[in-house]
Amino acid sequence: MLLLSSLGQRGAKAASYPNAGLRYRCRLHPGRGVRPANRVAASVVCFIRLAQFTIRAAKALLVAIIASWFPGGYTTEGMTDGVLANIWIAFLIGVVLVFMRVARSGSQRQFIGACCMGCVLALPAIAIPRSFGIALPTLAFMIAIAIAVCEIYHQLQPAIMTSKTFRFCFVTCVTVGLVVGITGGIRRSIYVAEYFHENCALRVERDGTFIFNLFKRHATVPDERKEAGRARLAAVGIYNADDVWSLHKDITECPGDYRQRRESREALFLPKYDYLSF
Repeated sequence: MLLLSSLGQRGAKAASYPNAGLRYRCRLHPGRGVRPANRVAASVVCFIRLAQFTIRAAKALLVAIIASWFPGGYTTEGMTDGVLANIWIAFLIGVVLVFMRVARSGSQRQFIGACCMGCVLALPAIAIPRSFGIALPTLAFMIAIAIAVCEIYHQLQPAIMTSKTFRFCFVTCVTVGLVVGITGGIRRSIYVAEYFHENCALRVERDGTFIFNLFKRHATVPDERKEAGRARLAAVGIYNADDVWSLHKDITECPGDYRQRRESREALFLPKYDYLSF
């Protein structure tokens, strides 16, 4: 009875106020009561955000794919790493040009298939680009390079066997490419390993960000690990969040002072390459 009387009262109020039903409908369906100008503005904002995300995702994917072709990394510092990267680029260009000239159609399909597989394996970079997430794309692209080199040798085998000069040039080019690729990969691995040193300033800063809850959402770190992390940070002079912010400011404003300590590593230092760099 109470329910029926309540419904009757609402019906009477709706009859006395013709726009009452529209008001209730607008609450249930907000989009119906929005003005056309507001709809256009909302659509423009959504389009701009979608365009920004698309550009950012495409750039992250492109960087991941390019970095997967370089055993020594996409970003380089110093003359030695730059020279190795340039030699590797010249080797890749030479291999691809000769391969496309002499390869059979079946081998070309295998090469393109391996490259497509590498691009597919790099797709997670669209969401979150991570340097340690390009291992599988790198493997796929290295397989493509191996297919190209083997096909070139198979097609040029008669000339390689009959001409000593041609054989010497072919072996030299392949050897230089392999040596440069392996050397670049080993050097990059050594540099990346610097990040895990206990006195690495970047590692100390990121650990402090987690342990002292400097993110908008606190990280779920177990108490035992958090206490161990506090003790590890205290050993290098980081006791609270203010110390973490101070370290971040020093790294940003005076990175040269920390880079000079990289050889000794007796105090906080900056590694040559960031762990998360491509």
